[in-house]
Amino acid sequence: MKNLNKEIFYKVNDNSVTILKPDTGAWSITSKNNCFNLGINYIDIINNKEAIIDYINNHNMLPNPIIEKPCENRINLFIIDTTNICNFRCKYCSVNASDCGSYLDYQTLMRGFHKFLDLPNINDYLTIEFSGGEPLINYDLIEKSVPEIKRICDNNNICVKFAIQTNGALLNDDIADFLSKYNFSIGISIDGYKKWNINRINSDDAESYDKVIRTIRMLNEKNISFSTLGVVYNPKQYLEYLQFARENNIKQFRLNTLTNIGRSKTDMDLQNSIINNLDEYVVDYIKLAKELILNEEYHGYKEANLTYALMALLDYMPHMCFRTPCGAGCNQLHLSADGYFYPCQDWRSINDSSIDSVNSDCSLQEKINDSKRIDFIIKGNVYNYSQICDNCDWRKRCGICARELYSEYKDDGKKIALCKFYNEIYEELLDIIYTNREDIMKYLFIGYES
Repeated sequence: MKNLNKEIFYKVNDNSVTILKPDTGAWSITSKNNCFNLGINYIDIINNKEAIIDYINNHNMLPNPIIEKPCENRINLFIIDTTNICNFRCKYCSVNASDCGSYLDYQTLMRGFHKFLDLPNINDYLTIEFSGGEPLINYDLIEKSVPEIKRICDNNNICVKFAIQTNGALLNDDIADFLSKYNFSIGISIDGYKKWNINRINSDDAESYDKVIRTIRMLNEKNISFSTLGVVYNPKQYLEYLQFARENNIKQFRLNTLTNIGRSKTDMDLQNSIINNLDEYVVDYIKLAKELILNEEYHGYKEANLTYALMALLDYMPHMCFRTPCGAGCNQLHLSADGYFYPCQDWRSINDSSIDSVNSDCSLQEKINDSKRIDFIIKGNVYNYSQICDNCDWRKRCGICARELYSEYKDDGKKIALCKFYNEIYEELLDIIYTNREDIMKYLFIGYES
């Protein structure tokens, strides 16, 4: 975007003009005809920036946005690692999970849950998510703890929802029935068609796809709803994943781009990654977005990052990972397999990020208050992680995990590929919002009528 001054930026689109104030995240978009009197069409010729800025301010085109924060300052998510062991050895695993590690036991889990529940800012609506490693390796713990957690929540007038993110290989009929009984949100990790799953291998280097696709078909046969999570390391995956989702009745999915963290540093070929092919990723992702938003054929299908980006732009309860500061340590906590609390699951691999041990006699709230890491996340977030953030147009609506910025790019003076990706995606999405408001609302709110 071009700058009017240090505070206000603009971009001329085919049929509209976008105005942005990066410090607040406020934006406005209007037709070129409406901007004619402002001279924005000819701003580089007439050099009338002061008059334009006065007009913008006088007509309240860029008000300070009130961004609703879901359950502001209240914790509504608790992620529990049942184990850090995994039966897969994915080449891009961010935590280097293997067949060696720890198991969380029932006593440690429940002690951790009671300490968590004693926090004064627990929300009345709470999500407990089981993760790993591969959480179903320790399924006995899930089966034993879920009824007790639900009983405790019911007695405390807390509406609890359970979730699990799994590679799906161990999810059999009995486990599926248990998850369905307790209304779990089930997430299955799969990268699309078989040819795209070459990086998702079993610990013995065997292919994983056939096992996981059988699980997806089993869930469909049982009419159990689920979502999928895919890692994109080639831009061609975007539209093919949409076809894959339709063929396998996957109504909700999330596509995360490959990051150069963990095992991907040594095991992945980055030739087709976003690092080397940014333009192709932007073009193909926008094609995916337009198919989901504008094509009636895909009405009811959703890609999570697209949904979060639209909600962030429209100030409708932005997801905790698409806010600055994010929700780590504020709206969620994480319990690791070895019994330590962290601000969120992504921070567990940073050595100085643990808050306290489950076995500590100290108050968890006191440890949160004293945590330098949480203070750093809440007060600084992306601004303190990298000098590139200070100059980012969309820093208030950042869709990049702050831990990734902190661990990989804090000393890099160049704008990283994922930053550029979201900058361009947001600008393209604003134009879609401007020209297709009704379709945006139908995408976000199934059943919406104007």
